[in-house]
Amino acid sequence: MINKDCQDWFKEIVLTKYTEQELLATDPQLIVLAPFTLPTTTDNAKVLEKGREWGHKVGQVFPSQQQREALDIFGLFVLNRFRQLKYEEVIAMLNFDLMDTVAGRQVYEMGLIQEAREMVLELLEERFGIVPNDIMEQIHAISIRKHLKALLRQAIRSPDIDSFQEMLSKAVPTSKPQTH
Repeated sequence: MINKDCQDWFKEIVLTKYTEQELLATDPQLIVLAPFTLPTTTDNAKVLEKGREWGHKVGQVFPSQQQREALDIFGLFVLNRFRQLKYEEVIAMLNFDLMDTVAGRQVYEMGLIQEAREMVLELLEERFGIVPNDIMEQIHAISIRKHLKALLRQAIRSPDIDSFQEMLSKAVPTSKPQTH
């Protein structure tokens, strides 16, 4: 049962149906949501121009102690809405480095882990030819970079793919039941 007194407290809005002016008329601090007022098909030059403008407005409407957090949130919304933007373009647009944010560092770490996986697999393929699917799956399941670096060294030392697979099985237990 819904309390009639509370019925009009919340209003669902669709940001893509708002213009920037309508959004700001509601509350100037909603500038962080401004990226959603542009179509995703907007060309990069226009997005970068608007992004600089919006970033400047963030500096005007938020108290100085909240500006960094507001810019972080704004930057994530820009990246979410306009996925074709390059890292350097976002840095230039917002005048801050995404690596200064937790999300930026997490994405960077994910990239390092993926690169380490690819290096291990590429080395195995170069040394031993076709890499069996179960080895590929085990390597893709590893998400700790130092473990992948150790695997890379082991791939260099292993005389053949079977000895590498044996070492990998000991290092990364599979969830498959053993059959005898």
